[in-house]
Amino acid sequence: MNGVELEKEAQTDSANEPSIETEFPTVMVIARCFILRRTEKGEEILLLHRTKDTKYNPGKWEMPGGKMLSWQDFERTTEREVLEETGLSIKIVSHRAFIDGRIVDHSVYTGMLYMEVVFPARLEGGIIRLSSDHTEHKWVTPEEAVAMDLSFEARQAIASYLLPIDSS
Repeated sequence: MNGVELEKEAQTDSANEPSIETEFPTVMVIARCFILRRTEKGEEILLLHRTKDTKYNPGKWEMPGGKMLSWQDFERTTEREVLEETGLSIKIVSHRAFIDGRIVDHSVYTGMLYMEVVFPARLEGGIIRLSSDHTEHKWVTPEEAVAMDLSFEARQAIASYLLPIDSS
């Protein structure tokens, strides 16, 4: 069914009708973070450049993160994915998050709800060692980031969460 994992649940109605099976699609949840640091330029975030041969967002810049496992919460997922992708340890500093969702219209996940949640995080330690999914990293200000070739999700998150709101 287009890569959508299905959960089946037997149901009976109040009139003791024969049971029917109902299928519930699994939601694809991606947990990411803005790893923040202060420099003389101001607040910077870490961005990773995806390889050109990856299936999802090839050659685009993004924040570290990845798929949530069914038994993990957002915090553990984000910490695990950042460690896997960068070799860095982080700590989520706020549960105020940027959240975006849509129905996938292409790939093996067609028809599935895709939800991305991005949290602010503090760097706790480590030395950057990129996973095979990424070719390079950069620390940039949010203003510098929007001039880069960002993934759609990264652009939305940075513009909505980190850039000042124009009140004019």
